[in-house]
Amino acid sequence: MPTTPKISVLIPSFNYARFLPMAIESVLAQDFTDFEILVSDDASTDDSAAVIARYAAKDPRIRGQLHPANLGMVANWNWCLQQARGEYIKYLGGDDCLASRHALGRMAALLDAHPQATLAASARLILDENSEVTALWDELHQPGMHNGPKTIARCLRANRNLIGEPAAVMFRRVAASRGFNPNMRQIVDLEMWFHLLLQGDLAYTLEPFCFFRRHGGQQTAVNRESRVGDTEMIQLLTQCLADPSFRTHTGLSLLAYRRVIFRGLYYLRKSAPSHQKFKTIPELLQAQLPRRWWTLCWLLHRVTQPFENLGRTIRLRRLRKTAQGATEQLAFLRTLSPAQAAPRILVIRRRYLGDIVLLGSVFRSLRRHWPQAHLTALVERAYTGVTTINPDVDDILEMPHGILEWLRLIRTLRREKFTLVLDFDNRRKTALVTRLSRAACRVALHHGPKVCRPRFYTRHEIVEDDFLVNRHITDFYHRMLRAVNVPLVSEPFLLTPRVADLDFVRRLPELTSLPPGRPRLLVHPGSRSTYRVWPAKFFAEVCARLQTEGAASVILVAGPAEQAIVNAIRQHMQTPVACLQHPLEVPQLAALFASVDLLLCHDSGPMHLAAAVGTRVVALYGSQNLANWRPLGAHHTVLRPPLPCVNCVSPSICRPDEPYFNHCVRNITVPDVLAALHAQLRTAT
Repeated sequence: MPTTPKISVLIPSFNYARFLPMAIESVLAQDFTDFEILVSDDASTDDSAAVIARYAAKDPRIRGQLHPANLGMVANWNWCLQQARGEYIKYLGGDDCLASRHALGRMAALLDAHPQATLAASARLILDENSEVTALWDELHQPGMHNGPKTIARCLRANRNLIGEPAAVMFRRVAASRGFNPNMRQIVDLEMWFHLLLQGDLAYTLEPFCFFRRHGGQQTAVNRESRVGDTEMIQLLTQCLADPSFRTHTGLSLLAYRRVIFRGLYYLRKSAPSHQKFKTIPELLQAQLPRRWWTLCWLLHRVTQPFENLGRTIRLRRLRKTAQGATEQLAFLRTLSPAQAAPRILVIRRRYLGDIVLLGSVFRSLRRHWPQAHLTALVERAYTGVTTINPDVDDILEMPHGILEWLRLIRTLRREKFTLVLDFDNRRKTALVTRLSRAACRVALHHGPKVCRPRFYTRHEIVEDDFLVNRHITDFYHRMLRAVNVPLVSEPFLLTPRVADLDFVRRLPELTSLPPGRPRLLVHPGSRSTYRVWPAKFFAEVCARLQTEGAASVILVAGPAEQAIVNAIRQHMQTPVACLQHPLEVPQLAALFASVDLLLCHDSGPMHLAAAVGTRVVALYGSQNLANWRPLGAHHTVLRPPLPCVNCVSPSICRPDEPYFNHCVRNITVPDVLAALHAQLRTAT
């Protein structure tokens, strides 16, 4: 890690163990990575120390400090600032969090683009104690550059902080070397913003880059009850007006200048008249506000205040609606706090058998990241059996066909109230399902530059064209995990067949009649593509040799559409061979694979299903990309002919640039297959 990172993210915290994971995770999820995180715990009595230690061990960019005695809010802020090494400073309360993956990068870009700016700020979304968004605050209304002294005057005229809390700003460390004013308790942040704006300008964006949490346990909430902020505002106003050039720098007219003083005095007298500590301050200001000016300002206040209140009410209602429309920020929020969140997740992958089986590592990672999540899979009706034996899947929906099924699915989507949808297909129908879910976060995974129906999603994970040249298809699926900031679980994924299906398979007559003591070889000779099928006479020769030698008991199995090749194999054999005639459901097929020692098959869905239940595989490949579709696991054997082909078996049919339409698999020889099977069978025994 460089000694001077671009940004120092400072997280002062006190008894915020329940919120700290969200704060830290929101920083770790940033697409801008040149930062350090300093978490300063002010002698908390909850589990904050354990949380900080866990994250410090996880990422070298994170430093933690556990203070043995309570410093107080302002002293803790200053300690963080003294320890910071970055060019830019970003404070984040232990109960706040960033609201976008781009927050750090875009705020730093504002300061980079405007060297005259000492401070950058954004709008912010308000969270309650339950992490529900209640409003959007945008006090400045106008993006772009704001003159520093004029912005100070706006805050004084409004008698409140229009810039935002520490979580909403980023500033230059060199301009803040003085530190926060230790004499302040409530508006200590605003006093610092004034200090910065006297040195430069403010860069502001309407895009909300932080979530600011409001709850009763905050120090600012305690201070608000004592009205200390009103007296501090008068103190701050007095300091500003002590500068003879203040009015000139801020461009205030004489009337506006008098009204700034009036508002400060008016609200102090109204809300905190008993603070003897600041008794002399109003007298100093009163000298600049003669009675006639007081009377005029009071009359203007009485006339304009109802309209200001009405305008504020209308603006707050509009901002509440705007907050609910911040879909990207809401989606980002739901990816945080893995230990606390319980999202309802819909995973869409319509087909095929192997593709859905290989999603197992995705479901496992989602489950480990969100143990309390409700995971639902949406697949075609023919493949629902795959997900029924996946322990990480809670529910299954079928892809609709026909208007009535679509209506039923829409009702189900409304009832389930999904918060996150992961569409691994990104086709027109799945995009429509994603949009109809109304989930706050809807993510599309797409291979190549063009996303189908991009407006139906809140985020797109676009995988570059050459990504799959030398990678497995599961690496492609795992890109979706990166899009929602879910770490990949490294543990191997295995499917466990159900007990009832295992009992069903054990009672099959074709298996009970096999001679005991021999390894069992299951042969699945079918394939979805007829171009990938090894010749029936080759299968017959292999099966006959193994049975004659007594090396294994052979069982043929195939789906209803693949019975032709099974019949052809049996016709080429001179000896009988066991053949499963029963149509098996996917869970039963998985149990069958788990009940044998070895599977001989093509590159197919059943191959991936067998590997997922822990059965060894000898797989026959043609010219398809082996890196993409190899069986997962270390103990499988994959056979393929030498490529490029020396003796093309179908020169008039094969298409060299299209692996789905060639017969290269026929160049695999019977001796090669027998050698691979013998080697695997010796290991099995």
